[in-house]
Amino acid sequence: MTTIIVDDNKIARATMWQLASQVKDLTILGEFESSLEAYNFLKEQSVDLLLLDIEMPGLSGIELTKNLGSNKPVIVFTHPKRSTR
Repeated sequence: MTTIIVDDNKIARATMWQLASQVKDLTILGEFESSLEAYNFLKEQSVDLLLLDIEMPGLSGIELTKNLGSNKPVIVFTHPKRSTR
């Protein structure tokens, strides 16, 4: 199973990479800090699983999924708790 990680937060991407890399049959093809970068990648390469932040500047995770058309991978939305301090 292949996946990519999409999150504008570098620490969140690193955490998801660490967790996903522990899954035996999961291959991480890359990570992206914007939905637009991920969209451009997904136009050329299909994946089985998309680990996707909901809120990002510009194109949100929700908007990205709407633009993927009918051939969508399984999508796991992420939304790390932001500090309010």
